[in-house]
Amino acid sequence: MPSYVFFLLMCGAALHATWNALIRGAGDRIITTIAVSGGAALVAACVLPFLVQPQVASWPFLVVSMVIHIVSYMLTARAYHEADMTQVYPLMRGAAPLLTALVAIVWLHDPVPPFAWVGMAIISFGVGSLVLARHHGWSGRGLAYALANALAIAFYSATDGAGVRLSHAPAGYALWVFLLTGVALLGWNVANRGRLFAKRLAQSFWRGVFGGAGSALSYGIALWAITRVPIAVVSAARECSIAFGTLIAILFLGERVSPRRVIATGCIVAGAVVLRLA
Repeated sequence: MPSYVFFLLMCGAALHATWNALIRGAGDRIITTIAVSGGAALVAACVLPFLVQPQVASWPFLVVSMVIHIVSYMLTARAYHEADMTQVYPLMRGAAPLLTALVAIVWLHDPVPPFAWVGMAIISFGVGSLVLARHHGWSGRGLAYALANALAIAFYSATDGAGVRLSHAPAGYALWVFLLTGVALLGWNVANRGRLFAKRLAQSFWRGVFGGAGSALSYGIALWAITRVPIAVVSAARECSIAFGTLIAILFLGERVSPRRVIATGCIVAGAVVLRLA
């Protein structure tokens, strides 16, 4: 993987961990998740008129991606409602690369370099260690939501990988994903939950704007990288967000982390480094 691609993916990973921490640190995580989605849609609406628009061939992938992203947002909120960030975030993000690789190979016939499989195996080992390390706040239900979200991440990663390559406009494609997802999610919830919901949502406005901007930029970087390297490699490289997420959870959210979990997180980072060399 070229150095500049890897560097940008690391920046995206830090942004991804940050907006997840915004959700985990909020009082109402479901409201905050919807606010982040709305914030990303607002950013997209402001920027899209100035960008090259995606080709028509990519539009069906945008629609499918929107549906999967909505499911993923809801699973993220439920996972953080049930368990600590240090428990569910590594599973959501760390299990996704292997699942993405399998989906990309079977569905899109997207090749994965042999050495990259070594990196993904190391990441999977680290994830397994994290999941099996019982600690304060252990929640089987939280892990179930996290695993379901990992599957959703794998499917929207593969869908968007195919779509962005047909779009010939990575930035435009990424922002359309967030615009469609945010509008659909906000519209459905406001219509079904009424004025009280809208008022509570407004209270999370700034958290949503900052989280949404970070979410859109992070995923935009990933989709841009997919136009240059295999989908599975990009998905795995992004998992350095686990290290950023663990650091944020310790320093800002006050979550307790055992030495075993720190070592496992380091293992995941080591796997990402191997991917950089693949």
